[in-house]
Amino acid sequence: MQRIKKRGNLLVTVLAVVGLSCLSTVVALANSSSGYSPLSFLLDLRGDAVKIRYAPGALDRASHVQDRFEFVVADCKGWARSRLPLVVYVLGPEEWRAAEVERPYGLPESMSSSELAVATWGDADTVELWRNLLGRRLPVIQGTPLRGSPEEVASIALHNLVAVVEAFEMCLAGSGISGDQPWIEGLLVQVMTRSFLQKHEAGRVAEVDGVFASLSEQGGGPGAHPVSQALEPDSLTQWLWSEAQFYAAAKLLAEREGKAPAKAVFKLAGKKGGELKAADLVAQFPYLADWLQQAFAGDPTLLEGQE
Repeated sequence: MQRIKKRGNLLVTVLAVVGLSCLSTVVALANSSSGYSPLSFLLDLRGDAVKIRYAPGALDRASHVQDRFEFVVADCKGWARSRLPLVVYVLGPEEWRAAEVERPYGLPESMSSSELAVATWGDADTVELWRNLLGRRLPVIQGTPLRGSPEEVASIALHNLVAVVEAFEMCLAGSGISGDQPWIEGLLVQVMTRSFLQKHEAGRVAEVDGVFASLSEQGGGPGAHPVSQALEPDSLTQWLWSEAQFYAAAKLLAEREGKAPAKAVFKLAGKKGGELKAADLVAQFPYLADWLQQAFAGDPTLLEGQE
């Protein structure tokens, strides 16, 4: 079974310190080995804030990845006041296996507190993966593809969406902002994701709304699992179901608070010294109480501490 991402700063910190999944270490070992490894041939593309290491032949993809994550890092700094020294590895299937990325090719994965592995191009396997995760055909992506069939391009667009979520999780982990309830971090990550989409990829918002709705339904729909299961999912389907619940809250905030829900939420976090309490969130945004009760199976501790 693939390692399933768990919320909270502890896991990211442990991975960074222990180095079990630190991709830079794996690449360094490959470079020092006398045997063949596809990781020995990775190329560098440096930007203002994001460093890309990419497989040969994937320069166009690497350039597009860099452009997107330069925006992510800038938004991370603007909203969470956090500097994210991001390194993105753009890997083909062979490099993916050599790097021992645990998630299947087609799903990005953070490999340390500052490293993110993403795929180069879509293929038949990424299409099948996303068909199974969505439970339906992949959405149609507008524009002229750089490479691949429409469905292969759509699978990478979905991959890119999850990669943004992963990057904002890394951003939050390094920001020092936390909540008195564990679900608050999941909410903050998706608030940044939704705000990023509205700011930089507004034409995809309706498509992404539909994607997260499908991911929610595949996991059983709102209220299918308790919040404890959302925070420690035991399958990819449950992990993406939990992200869909948090995205639903971010969507609700965007509809109620305007174009930049991240500004409103992180402004509140700033007023509270970086520690958000469930009671403060619900006092500022009362409709979140209904979302909580609908999103997760009955749990009396969700608003613990609320007066």
